[in-house]
Amino acid sequence: MFPVKGDEDYDEYLTTTEAPGIAYSVEVKLVELGENFKLPKAGSLQYTDLTNSIEENFKPLFNKLPGYRRVVVENIKPDDRNLVAAMNLQLERPLADKARALAEDTSAMDEKVKRVVRESISSGRIGNLKVDPQYLVIEPQKSPRKMASSTCPKRSCT
Repeated sequence: MFPVKGDEDYDEYLTTTEAPGIAYSVEVKLVELGENFKLPKAGSLQYTDLTNSIEENFKPLFNKLPGYRRVVVENIKPDDRNLVAAMNLQLERPLADKARALAEDTSAMDEKVKRVVRESISSGRIGNLKVDPQYLVIEPQKSPRKMASSTCPKRSCT
């Protein structure tokens, strides 16, 4: 039986909706993964470990950007003996821009993101990962994802 409102096992969780931000799709190529490296199956523990490792290695790079919120690996695909990691980078909108509608120009932030990432991958290494300095795709996203408020029974929300 499911808990109902008023039941002792029912708690209401309200989360604050994040202010609109700026999101970017970022793709990088991971190289020199080892002769016998195979991409783990999506959803497996090994795949989760790999995505977590990529995120942890890229966080210090993205932390250099003002308003850094998070980076999430959305997809990893094989590319010959390398991997292409597609990530979603989310930043807070600069304070001066928050007062304006969502339609304002973000080109200054777009250029800063591209410059910081380009300079960082030019060494061929991000944290413990080797990357192809010639492969970089950065695209601003039109509508970043928002976290919504929710109401959950105590045992079913994590």
